[in-house]
Amino acid sequence: MATGPDWDGMLAEFLARDSTTPMQLDALRRLLTMVAEHQPTNHLLPIDEAEEKLRYLGELQKFWKARFPEFSDEPKRLHKPLQPLIIATVMMMDLAMLREIFGPTGVAREMLLDKLLQRLSVVPCFIKTVMTEKRNKDDQFFYEVAGPAMAEAEARLRAIERRQDPSSESYED
Repeated sequence: MATGPDWDGMLAEFLARDSTTPMQLDALRRLLTMVAEHQPTNHLLPIDEAEEKLRYLGELQKFWKARFPEFSDEPKRLHKPLQPLIIATVMMMDLAMLREIFGPTGVAREMLLDKLLQRLSVVPCFIKTVMTEKRNKDDQFFYEVAGPAMAEAEARLRAIERRQDPSSESYED
């Protein structure tokens, strides 16, 4: 049977050492009297909500498949499932809002689902735009920092290429 560390012995040895400083003793006192703060577990997506949202996603997928030609301007035989970003967006939507959308029946429900798909269809484009803007800002920063050195290196490279290529003498930059 495995035994754990001898805490009493280690504590007694620590306290008996001549090299134990007041700062170490104070740190030990604070450690032993500290009350651990535990945050309650906060699930991003509770299981019961996930099941209901997955059911709604299944219904949305069927609606999407039935209306694919209208939303995509492609024939029904080229149907593609909902994009992962759209699925993730629906899974993060407020459950009460989803219940309002999926609650009605008939034409009212079709109108709400139609409006939902129209709004969700811009999510991938929006994310792509945001990421492109971020990348452009990052690129702009890179070129501000490295641009002058890159321009000088490109000029040197062109000069070397001109010296090595006799046909380049007839052309001017």
